[in-house]
Amino acid sequence: KDLPVAEESPSASEYDGKLFGDWGGIREKASDAGLDFNFNYVGQFAANLDGGQRKDATWAGQLELGASLDAERAFGIRDTTFNALITYRHGSNLVTRAGLNTILQPQSVYGRGQTWRLTGFWGQHSIGAVDIRAGRMPMDLDFARLPCEFSNLSFCANQTGNLVGDLLFNYPISQWGARIRVQPGPLYAMVG
Repeated sequence: KDLPVAEESPSASEYDGKLFGDWGGIREKASDAGLDFNFNYVGQFAANLDGGQRKDATWAGQLELGASLDAERAFGIRDTTFNALITYRHGSNLVTRAGLNTILQPQSVYGRGQTWRLTGFWGQHSIGAVDIRAGRMPMDLDFARLPCEFSNLSFCANQTGNLVGDLLFNYPISQWGARIRVQPGPLYAMVG
């Protein structure tokens, strides 16, 4: 005999993978008009159980608040988007608190100032095989980008920005810049 299937509750379907839901239809209407929002939080707990000067544990976190505007849906301008991203980092540094004396942080979301910052504010336009991005953006948005699969900064992000941090800055610090990517087929060339 078939068992009854539980119906999805209206409150659960409203969220559709979005942490804050559809805001009573406002978020869907904004998306239809070309404006999409992104909210993300990453928290990392780390502990030193042995070594260093002392045993300790810390929490570091990062909040991202972003928006993307599809200019075609908003204004009829094809192949153009505008993006804005603000980040807030908070927490404590395990390296300092436990006296670890390491070069890289065990928590990738700690560092570059525990503060609010403008991480991105750029426009992007494609013309055939040519894609242009300009504005305020992190260096590792397009160059030497590595996935951040682990908490430890040794396995994460642009290592040049991590190791030469007084000369080159990576995410979440942004700088004014532009990059052009030409991709006529499976290969591409890019300059920034």
